[in-house]
Amino acid sequence: MTVGNWGGYDCDGLLGSIDNRCGYAFAMNTFAQAGALVPLARYEPRYARAIGKWMLNLANAARLFYPGALPPGHETSGFWKGDPRQVIAYEGLRYEWIGKSPCATGDPVALKWGPKTDLGLYGSSYVGILGAIVGRTSDPRILQLDCLATDFFRSKAWPTFLCYNPYAEPRSFDFALGATASDIYDVVTGEFVARDVRDKSRLTLPPDSAALYVVAPAGSVLTRNARRILLDDVVVNWAAPRPTPKP
Repeated sequence: MTVGNWGGYDCDGLLGSIDNRCGYAFAMNTFAQAGALVPLARYEPRYARAIGKWMLNLANAARLFYPGALPPGHETSGFWKGDPRQVIAYEGLRYEWIGKSPCATGDPVALKWGPKTDLGLYGSSYVGILGAIVGRTSDPRILQLDCLATDFFRSKAWPTFLCYNPYAEPRSFDFALGATASDIYDVVTGEFVARDVRDKSRLTLPPDSAALYVVAPAGSVLTRNARRILLDDVVVNWAAPRPTPKP
């Protein structure tokens, strides 16, 4: 996973190599890893902050895989006219190539082994994973990450979203809901943060913290079974801390 500023651009959170000419991140690796790790927060909420912070950086830096995101000369297939809407990503992003940092590139043209462009369909197709996960709130820096979108083999679950506040102070934001009356339960704090709401709800996160919001039908009953927390018999926390024994 890349960390750091490359030529004036924040490139934290991308996946690939960290030692190939100081870094070579790949679009497919990045998009696929998001799909693999975001659902993890449902099963172990202690990872919610780390995953939320990582995904904010990933979503920001992933734009650099695309043509036109960098200044002229910082991409190896700027001549390619087969993608006028610039929806196909480069195979990867290098820390440095052809004297430019960063540089959107790939192996085919750069290493002269055949194809006529470093834009890569095979990696670009995985952006659908990112598109399914990443949603917006009213604050551009607080994302609404769908934890069910790539949890392909799960059992029954209520809609679950990860939100991370990167600011150094508390921030309030509008959280999108459906038209059905719902309760919002934060798995991280173990508390309901809103009751009987619909369409959108104004929520607040402490600084540098994450929440795992479960959107359950209004009036859902909270129960506990060993380390599992349930809302209307649907597990919402698989790893709740064990209750402290009474003296």
